[in-house]
Amino acid sequence: MKDYIWKPHGIPIRVQGIPLEPILAFKQFVMPGIRDVDWIEDSSKVTDTGMSKREWLGLILHALALMDLTGDKSLVAKMFENDDGGLVRVCDNGAVYIEQTLATHMDKRYNSVHDALAGQIKDKSSRGQNYADNRHLLVFCNMDGVFEENKISVEVSKGCFNIVNILAFSSSRQYLSLIFDREKSDGPIHKYVISETELIKSAMNLDELPIEKV
Repeated sequence: MKDYIWKPHGIPIRVQGIPLEPILAFKQFVMPGIRDVDWIEDSSKVTDTGMSKREWLGLILHALALMDLTGDKSLVAKMFENDDGGLVRVCDNGAVYIEQTLATHMDKRYNSVHDALAGQIKDKSSRGQNYADNRHLLVFCNMDGVFEENKISVEVSKGCFNIVNILAFSSSRQYLSLIFDREKSDGPIHKYVISETELIKSAMNLDELPIEKV
């Protein structure tokens, strides 16, 4: 199996941030405001982390999905040297940067879910290959409609990011992760579904885990 957590390759640096277990990060940064109206579109920052609730949730879901795919333990962190979050692999104290964007039902530029996703992938890829290297792209989406997985794969293959995760949020409060590899244009390499209820239950039952030192 390819090392999808590290694709294209990890950055062998110590993370200039505080890495946290994904569920602990959910408990601290997401759960307190998860019932707020339009919280996904709310760009206000959580405490002094410089990231919104949605951006934290994106990191958390991406980490959980990649751990489900690879079996490797990952943590989440805010990177101090830029505006990105990071995915931290415990075994070798390195990180991959995570770029995030949002395809929202409030954006009237697009006529379909696919057009919105394609637009966001193209927009972020316009920053160039040098920017996309060592970054995964997360596109959070809360629009109604059908995800045309094969067509999304084609859009990913035309972009600059090696790994793209489409994160969908449904009216039933289910989260769906579709992970795409730029080298595969025939569908996602992994699907992961988790309910908001299960995330909250895990967080409520969580003992305060020690912060991992990296």
